[in-house]
Amino acid sequence: MSSACQRAVGARCCSSVSRSSYGGRREVTQVRKVNRRHYLKGLLGGSFVGSFYGAPFAFASPPTATEISSEADELRVASSMFASALDAPDVREEERLWTEILDRYGCNSTPTGWRADACARAVGNRGNARSRQGKLEAALQDFEQSINLAPESNDPRVNRGATLEALGRFDEAASDYLFVLERDPNDPVAHNNLGNARLAMGEYEQARASYHKASTLAPQFSFAANNEAIASFQLGDDTFAFRSWRSLLRKYPGFDDARAALAAALWATGEAAKAEDELARVDDMRYRDKAWREKYRRWPPRLESAMDAMLELRFS
Repeated sequence: MSSACQRAVGARCCSSVSRSSYGGRREVTQVRKVNRRHYLKGLLGGSFVGSFYGAPFAFASPPTATEISSEADELRVASSMFASALDAPDVREEERLWTEILDRYGCNSTPTGWRADACARAVGNRGNARSRQGKLEAALQDFEQSINLAPESNDPRVNRGATLEALGRFDEAASDYLFVLERDPNDPVAHNNLGNARLAMGEYEQARASYHKASTLAPQFSFAANNEAIASFQLGDDTFAFRSWRSLLRKYPGFDDARAALAAALWATGEAAKAEDELARVDDMRYRDKAWREKYRRWPPRLESAMDAMLELRFS
């Protein structure tokens, strides 16, 4: 699906989504004074991190030509290092390259100016790389460092929340998402992830409301729509759930998370033959693994018990 989904913490099939901390290449407003945005937009052609945390940095006094040249050269190096990390061939190499950036720019001390921004993003991205390897405690430390460096940014809080979910600390995860939503009520990722935390705590009505908000804000966010269907089925709104799953699968026939949920729901409602047909079309074999579903997917009881019953009968 999306690149955000590929970075989902704990391999939860994108149920909870983390975000890369390089910010994309959003347009940056040029300013007259020599500051980090001017360097990155003008000198680097927008190839570094796009937009930044915090207030603009400016020299205390007019910079000399040597200072400008030195900073420009170092920013070009930083740009190249970020690009290499983002294009790393595998997640272990990605983690190593982010660590190299952190070491180069003194990120474990007290970086200032644009280096503080670079450090916040680099350590957040290293946290994402670590979480994808299952190094959840180490990832959590990285996200906390990113928050300390950039307390006004939402992304490291979303990422910390997804990691806390993977660790089963749902109350704390929900607090991170609520913090983000107080600052940005229209963040669909935070709404979806808040729904996941609420679903895991058995707060099904609140979870459905969060998923609905996410899918309304981002109609192409298919995982939010699927999660809304899952919560709705748990609450007994079968008509809505089935309609949602069939609509999603018409658009995305290979969407295994939706198809597996549909198979379990069909079994729960007495449509055994149809349920087995749908399950046979699920390519991801992990949905047949109870331990994996309970640890990573965390369906609510109605779907989970139906999948258990179907698999027990099929393989008995």
